[in-house]
Amino acid sequence: MFEGIVGSVVWVLANALYIDMKRKCRSGFSRIILFWMGTPLTWLWFFLIREGSAPAIEEAPDDAEALLAEIRRDRRLSAGTPLARGAGVEEREGPPPPGDGP
Repeated sequence: MFEGIVGSVVWVLANALYIDMKRKCRSGFSRIILFWMGTPLTWLWFFLIREGSAPAIEEAPDDAEALLAEIRRDRRLSAGTPLARGAGVEEREGPPPPGDGP
């Protein structure tokens, strides 16, 4: 029973991989092996699937420059606020320095 399940999984994978290789127009020894491992269904794919029929997927444009420009613009705008320019109010991190009391 286990051999039958493993054989079925191998047969299905061989067919799927053969279809993928045919659609991507890849040839070679591995394609021939996959063809014979997936027989008799691969004969159907041999006649139905066109060679190189996989759609060309365009990569999404990289918008890192636009994002960086937006960050810089946001920093320039926030630098124009009175708090950021130091108009009488200072931002400090941590405890106040010694000797600087109320």
